Order: sequence, then structure tokens, then C-alpha cells
Amino acid sequence: MCTWESKYNLVIATTFERRASARLSSWLKKVWDTDQRPGWMLSHVFDDLRVYWNTNKFKAMSEQAKKARGSLKGGSLHTGGAKTVGTITREMEKELEHNPIELEDFKKTHVKKKEDESDSNVWVEERAE
Repeated sequence: MCTWESKYNLVIATTFERRASARLSSWLKKVWDTDQRPGWMLSHVFDDLRVYWNTNKFKAMSEQAKKARGSLKGGSLHTGGAKTVGTITREMEKELEHNPIELEDFKKTHVKKKEDESDSNVWVEERAE
């Protein structure tokens, strides 16, 4: 059993809630993306989530959040999903076997994935071009 001094309760509780929230959000995003019920989720909960995710209310909130992430504050949408640009860069370093230059990073995170190699590059939004 773990114990700690009571003066650390607030820090520990806050850290736990922040990390647990991020983990649960990540898991739910994966469920939403794959549309498959994971073994840890009860089937009626999965069914309820699918119904909720198809409501106009959820779609409007999702669209609003998407716009906020790419707001006029200077940020832009990227194709990395929940991954940070730093994580994507580290993955590229392993894949390319060298440190990617900024242009490679930017292109990797702002060009939509191609259905076919012959397709031209499609930027995720106009500001990225």
C-alpha cells in the first residue's frame, strides 16, 4: 500500500485526475476512430457512445473544437491527431535514420495522407500551403 504525507494530497489528486483524463480521452478517441468495441468496454456503453457520437450536438461540438484547434491564434490543423509534432519528429528520425529538417516535419504533419502514390499533395488547410 502507498502512503504519503497529507500535504501532498492536492498535488497527487490533481496529477492523477489530469493523467487519467488524458488516458481516458486517448482510449475513447481510439474507439471513435476504429468504431470497434475494446474488451474493457461494456457493450451497452459502446452502443450508447456510438449513438451520442452520431448526434448533431456532438458533431457540432466536434466541429467547433476542430476550428478552435486551428484558430486564428497562429496555430494550424495537422494530420498527427493526438500525437504532438515532437512525437512525430522522433518517429520520423527512426524512420528516416536522420534528424528531419523543419520542411520535412511540416510536410509530414500538414499534408493529408494519399490514397494512391500518384495523387498530388493535398494540404490540410489553405494556411499550411
